[in-house]
Amino acid sequence: MINLENYLYDGAGWQARAVMTYLQSRVECILDKLYTGDPWFPYNGGMFLEHYNYGREKGYVFSVRYKHLHQVNYAVYEHCISDEICVVKSNAFTDHPDGWDGKEWSKYEHDKNFAYGEVVKCGEWIEDDMMAEIAKWLKEEKEEDAERRYAEEKESLLNEIRNLISVHGPYEFNDGSKVFYPTYFGEKRKEAIIDVYIDDGEIIIGTEGLDESGDSYEDYNICSHFSNDEIREIIKLLD
Repeated sequence: MINLENYLYDGAGWQARAVMTYLQSRVECILDKLYTGDPWFPYNGGMFLEHYNYGREKGYVFSVRYKHLHQVNYAVYEHCISDEICVVKSNAFTDHPDGWDGKEWSKYEHDKNFAYGEVVKCGEWIEDDMMAEIAKWLKEEKEEDAERRYAEEKESLLNEIRNLISVHGPYEFNDGSKVFYPTYFGEKRKEAIIDVYIDDGEIIIGTEGLDESGDSYEDYNICSHFSNDEIREIIKLLD
């Protein structure tokens, strides 16, 4: 038989080891939204462990990483005086997190504390926080991808107008027939396109319309300042 007291003992207190066991049982749940379906690389990320050692306070640093973009770390250990469970959180992207990454070490300041024996409660809190961080990363990535695709689409539309101008030359319309409805400060206006040309590398759209007093005005805007939908409307009017 094996002496139970020393079995798997690596210096960390039993509470930190119990939290480790809880999180180990929850890896698939925590990483669920990072699942790729690929049998060889099933997740776009992973969970990792480092030892935490600071004087008499010993435990583990649990980390979850997404691709090579994001990482969050949780140092978990027993307080050497009170025996409560201490958690320190950081967002350092490193293979050797110490939990305090970039913070000033303090024996009495932690991101989260749990009473002696609340190992499951601690594990559940870390699990929930890891999943919230993952959800935030995925949302940010989705927004960044949408912004990138929008910018690429805009550049494609602007190139389409540049090509039209290179063939046709600058456009001038005097009969008010090329009408579209751009949005300014949340309000749509009816405007007629009077000029489309390139100046210093920028596509310029000249328009005329009526202000609130019914007076006529002319306005000149850089085409890239319009939305993609508005630029598509302009292209239709140029064809």
